[in-house]
Amino acid sequence: GAIWRLPAGIITDRRGGRLVLTVMLAATAIPAFLVSTASSYTQLLIYAFLVGLAGNAFSVGIAWVSAWWPQRHQGFALGVFGMGNVGASITKLFAPLLVTLVGSGGLLGGWIGGGWRFVPSVYAIMLLISAAIFPFLVPKHDKKPAKGRGLIEMTKPLKHARVWRFGFYYVTVFGAYVGLSLWLPKY
Repeated sequence: GAIWRLPAGIITDRRGGRLVLTVMLAATAIPAFLVSTASSYTQLLIYAFLVGLAGNAFSVGIAWVSAWWPQRHQGFALGVFGMGNVGASITKLFAPLLVTLVGSGGLLGGWIGGGWRFVPSVYAIMLLISAAIFPFLVPKHDKKPAKGRGLIEMTKPLKHARVWRFGFYYVTVFGAYVGLSLWLPKY
């Protein structure tokens, strides 16, 4: 899903974060639920890839938060928004509990799977609830800083080595964070 981060940010700057994030939340609920129904490794990989697109909510949020706050407050606002990454660690802490809460028979006559299949079902429900209430919790006026700007103009920063260097730093630091969060249950 990481290959979509740049396009997601561009779409956010053109269409607005309110709309893009709401659609992303609702759309990700579908593959999240489908993960719980996968009956082959290939299906699981396809559905997991589609769920991975939800990681682009971070790039959507960064672009959106940047547009809403004056430059002198952007660091603080982006830092608060970035704390949302703690969700990966929360998942690692609470997913084992969710796995053990519902037996392999599942709920609702097996419509919601039990065991490990219960976790993506819970996430699908949480995504739908979030998509339903999100538009009511955020400002109605959606800033669109790139409206009217062409794609070539919007991608000009990619010509600078510093942009690529910061991208490498991000991949390295965030990769280490993801690795740590995956290792956390064993720790």
